[in-house]
Amino acid sequence: MQKFKDILETLDDASHVKKIQLFDKEKNLVSTIESKPGTLGSIRVYHHLWKTFGMIDINAAIEGVDLYSEHAENAQDNPGRQNLI
Repeated sequence: MQKFKDILETLDDASHVKKIQLFDKEKNLVSTIESKPGTLGSIRVYHHLWKTFGMIDINAAIEGVDLYSEHAENAQDNPGRQNLI
């Protein structure tokens, strides 16, 4: 399995992204990811998914789980635990 840090190196730079806002189908804001230490990898992954799929839908989510690599596996092994990345 490829490591998350190695996967990040293959994704486009997202240093210009200050935050990512996620909305539900009714256009309600459901989550915000601020670009700051501790979330920069997630910003890069979500930016890649948006560029690839044009939205964060089920297909993007499936690829996102693969991109998170060992962190996704850790999350599955530790349900409910926060700060796995």
